[in-house]
Amino acid sequence: MKFNRVWITHDCLVLKHGPGTYEIELNRIDTPRKACSWLVHLLEKEWVTPGQLWAMVRQLEDHFGYSLHGPLV
Repeated sequence: MKFNRVWITHDCLVLKHGPGTYEIELNRIDTPRKACSWLVHLLEKEWVTPGQLWAMVRQLEDHFGYSLHGPLV
């Protein structure tokens, strides 16, 4: 499901920016700690919107079944 220009394919989380996409392999964000590291990394990108980061959190929580709203396990 696409939400705020963010979606998951069979092996990547995809963020749309401009005419292109930014892809992160799912095995690089399959734990809350790894996902938070990527969120911090993406905060440095000028093209990423707060809505896209929120969509990323929702997509990852739904896909992997973990929570990014509590202690990192």
